This record gives sequence, C-alpha cells and structure tokens, in this order.
Amino acid sequence: ATIRAVGPGCVSRSPVLTTIDAPRSVRIVTERGYQLAGRVIDRESKQPIAGAKVDLAFEVSHSQPGAVTDKDGMFWFSGVLPDKVKLLVEHADHLREIGEPFDFTADHAVVIALERGRMLRGRVEPPAIAELQLVPESVTNDISTSRAFDVKGRSNADGSFVLSRVPDGKHQLLAQTADGSTGRLVLEVSRDRDDVRIQLRVDGTAALVGRVID
Repeated sequence: ATIRAVGPGCVSRSPVLTTIDAPRSVRIVTERGYQLAGRVIDRESKQPIAGAKVDLAFEVSHSQPGAVTDKDGMFWFSGVLPDKVKLLVEHADHLREIGEPFDFTADHAVVIALERGRMLRGRVEPPAIAELQLVPESVTNDISTSRAFDVKGRSNADGSFVLSRVPDGKHQLLAQTADGSTGRLVLEVSRDRDDVRIQLRVDGTAALVGRVID
C-alpha cells in the first residue's frame, strides 16, 4: 500500500510504501505545505474557461494530483511543498500553455490566459478514413512546435473531419489512409485569414478540402 499524509497546512513529501498483511506502525514525516490557486481565462475575451485541466510539474521528484477549473475558471492545489514549479494547462478549444518555472515558497495566486486555437474543417474526397497529423514546417525548441504536434485526428467514413486547437503559423498537414496512401499539404494559418480553402491529393486519388475558421 502507498500512504501519503495531507493535513491542514502540512503534507508528506514522499509516499510511504508498506504491506498490509499484518498490523504495524508506520512513521510519516510531514512538512509545511502551501496553497496554489488560480484562474484560467480566455486571452482575448478575458472570460473564464471552465473544464481546463491544470497540472503541476516539479523540479524535485514528487507528484501532485491535477485539477480542473470550475465554471468561474478557478482551480486550487492544497498542501503544495516548496519547490521550483511550473503550470501546464490544457483545454479542448485552446492552445496548450506551459508556464515559466517559478520558486514556490508560500501561498500563491496566478491568472493564466489561454489563446484560442483555430478550427480546421474538411473532407477527404472520395470519402475515406484517414489518419491526420499536423506538423510544424520548421521544428524549434519552443512551445509552438509542440502545439502543432498536438493537432491530430481521423476523418469519418464519409471523409469529413474537424481538427481543433490549430495554432497560427506555417504547417504541414499529413494524411494516411488504411491502404497506405499518403498525402501532404503545406498551409499557413493566421488570424487575418479566416477563410482558407485547402486541397490535398493522396497518391493522386483523393482530395482534402477544408477551411480555417475562428
């Protein structure tokens, strides 16, 4: 069994492993823990985002269960031990956000603004089920690269598909059908191009048509 102690203002840094085949005493050392609270909002509208998943990443190896924002965009972590931490936030309609690491040594409150991603709608013609993957035109070490790799999906039997959380920038859209046919399209997504029609040939037998919308 794994035992971890959390109490008012205190928490154990590492879980204690023990067996439960017989009664025994277990010693658990606790340290002072703090509260990390925050609010997740839309970057443009400033409106709260409900249902966003918030995780903590620690420099020192210990874990903390994730949180989900409520209807007001609020989240809380209790019993967080001092450490260098960073916040990772995801939402179905917004681009993934990875915060800068900061030294967490006391109760702390943050506001996190997420950027809404584009939505890409299209259809594979003639109708076919195809695996779809967005990749950045150029690979870098910043978050824009990982945001592009986040975008993947599959077309339906009628060829239609919807890809969400598409970031601005120049990307390649890759498609592959069950029979191994593949295709590639270079496209550029930006806020000043709200209606872009695209066409992708898959081995000369299929076309992919869609538009980028806000």
